Amino acid sequence: MALKDLKGSVFSVSEDLIEDIVRSYVRYDSDEKSIVMTPEAASLSNKVKVLVYLTANEGWPYVIDDYTVQPLAPKDMEAPLGMKGGSLRPTLRALEADNFIRKMGSGYRVIAANLAKVKSHLGSGK
Repeated sequence: MALKDLKGSVFSVSEDLIEDIVRSYVRYDSDEKSIVMTPEAASLSNKVKVLVYLTANEGWPYVIDDYTVQPLAPKDMEAPLGMKGGSLRPTLRALEADNFIRKMGSGYRVIAANLAKVKSHLGSGK
């Protein structure tokens, strides 16, 4: 096998993993292009809730054709997550320090290579 045979987007092989992470906690509103948290998400810690939301953001290309994922700014996450900026921003910084997410400009994205780590963190409920 040549190295070029290994080329590909991490997310192209991650649809199942994204679905496993978000299945119980989000729904996609394709009309409004928004992510809606389910009542089950209320039981999650703030850290896990943010991880689930950012992981769901990475799932858009599987929901809508020709969708390009954009980093999410904290102000765009406050209302859907039900978190004030004073709680959300420190949580984002902690997740970035733990190498779950990456800051890109004024927004954040989950690190694709760490989706398995996100899933195990979800299982621990931390």
